[in-house]
Amino acid sequence: MSLSDKSPELTDDSQSMGYIRIALLGIYYIFVASLLAYILYRIWPSSTSDMEEGVLKTVSFFKGLINLSVSPDVRLILIVLASGGLGSFIHGGTSFATFAGNRRLKTSWTWWYILRPFIGSALALIFYFVIRGGLLSVSAGVEAISHFGIAAIAGIVGMFSKEAVDKLHEVFVTLFRHEDERADKLKESKETGAEKESPESKK
Repeated sequence: MSLSDKSPELTDDSQSMGYIRIALLGIYYIFVASLLAYILYRIWPSSTSDMEEGVLKTVSFFKGLINLSVSPDVRLILIVLASGGLGSFIHGGTSFATFAGNRRLKTSWTWWYILRPFIGSALALIFYFVIRGGLLSVSAGVEAISHFGIAAIAGIVGMFSKEAVDKLHEVFVTLFRHEDERADKLKESKETGAEKESPESKK
């Protein structure tokens, strides 16, 4: 199955998911959403000094069980990962609740639901790198980047995976369009030359 933003189809004739698996999948979604929200809460900058370039700040998770010294760049990456996962959770969780409520949830789609938050996080991170690389907008220093804007974009990318993939495909095609145009022009010139040399053109 290709990377897309589609939900499981109602016409899927595979075995229906049992109540225990539905309950476990529901608990998994609640846990993942809570964990991502907690990470986002802990990593969120508390002041402008947290985003000063070259400054390391210590972030504690789970009452000091995990301590990380993060730079502003790493902080933004963690914000992107958490926001992308939350955006994908909204899509996957809505689909899960709808199909479970309709008793149309199929066993074959289990991994689709499990992997949605991870796919959303990874896709949001790639999209963030594209933005920071200046391929979609003018690059700026980390202190000039709005973490609210970055979180919003990452969440939207996670929520609308198909549209995000289409945009990345557009960027990729744009980067390599020059060679394609040369090939097209070369092909066009050859066809034009062949047409001029054809017997019909000499009449």
